[in-house]
Amino acid sequence: MLKKCFYFVFLLLNLNAEANATDTNLSFDSSKIETEAPKIELSLSSLYQNADEVVKGVIYILVLFSILAWAVFISKLMQFYFMKKNLDLSIQKIKELKNLNELDQTKDFAGVLSLEIQDELEKSEYKNDHIKERIELRLQNTISKQITASKNGLSLLASIGASAPFIGLFGTVWGIMNAFIGIANLGNASLAVVAPGIAEALFATAFGLIAAIPAVLFYNYLTRKNLKLMHHLDELANFVYILFHRSYFNDKTEMAHKEEELSEINITPFIDIMLVLLIVFMAVTPLITSSIKIELPKSSQQAEDKLKNPIILYLNTDNTLAINDDKLSLENLSSALDIKTKGNKEEIIYFHIDKSVKYEDIMQVMQKLKENGYGKIALSSKKMD
Repeated sequence: MLKKCFYFVFLLLNLNAEANATDTNLSFDSSKIETEAPKIELSLSSLYQNADEVVKGVIYILVLFSILAWAVFISKLMQFYFMKKNLDLSIQKIKELKNLNELDQTKDFAGVLSLEIQDELEKSEYKNDHIKERIELRLQNTISKQITASKNGLSLLASIGASAPFIGLFGTVWGIMNAFIGIANLGNASLAVVAPGIAEALFATAFGLIAAIPAVLFYNYLTRKNLKLMHHLDELANFVYILFHRSYFNDKTEMAHKEEELSEINITPFIDIMLVLLIVFMAVTPLITSSIKIELPKSSQQAEDKLKNPIILYLNTDNTLAINDDKLSLENLSSALDIKTKGNKEEIIYFHIDKSVKYEDIMQVMQKLKENGYGKIALSSKKMD
């Protein structure tokens, strides 16, 4: 019994010693791994130096985009500043003028608009044939050209803001592909293998955002500035047009004198021609009338009788017919008229109609008269004496 107890204690001690030895080996191996594991540097310079050639190309493009965006923004900012300053001075100056000729035609944009007006006036030879419409069109065209010139470069900012994130995304995809290829080659998915590829991918994404975000902000800001400049240009053009209208239509300028001279030159020949024709007519008329025999028509007793005894056809409210005082029906109308007119179809029939008679009944009588050859019909709604 004592022997068995001693053997059991010895076995427990032996197992404890083996467990301690195993722990010592494991801790040794871990410390060995920790000492042998390489250190990973994730600084910007190391990421760029260790990056793939494709990722480096993406970074070059994004850096170029960022430089272009800043260059366009600074240049347009200076351009808009000087344009606004020039327009404000021009508007303030032009408000004090009373005549278009007082405007300086060489220095500022108001002078450019004035030159456009003067050029159109010279080409029109001071004729008032829709001159206001043509002047207005030329001013609008000049402003449109200036607005188009002020928008140069904004499309580049819009393109950079739209394309830079996708170019950075391409670098991201390429870096992740390199990370998976490294895992496949080493057969190990530890952090030391995965981290460089992921960091490289995120590095390209960061450059894409650095290029895109300022470009979008610059584009929106410059677009608002350009819109304000458009309003200033329209205001200046309106003031120039007011000066033109005031000078051309209110003042007694050379254009007004020329129009009056042209009007007098055009009217005088017509007056001379009319006087000559009047003199010729007065001289020739007595010669013509003296050789013409005028014979007046002789009145006949028959015509006078017709006027004294006209043939009157009555259509009453009850649809009854009567010729003068003789009543008759629609069927007997033709024979009764033949007796009254003695067969003369050219006789004038005075057709009296009551106001309450229907239109259909009137048309029946009219049709009957036309069928019998009586075409000269005088209608009346008032009873004839």
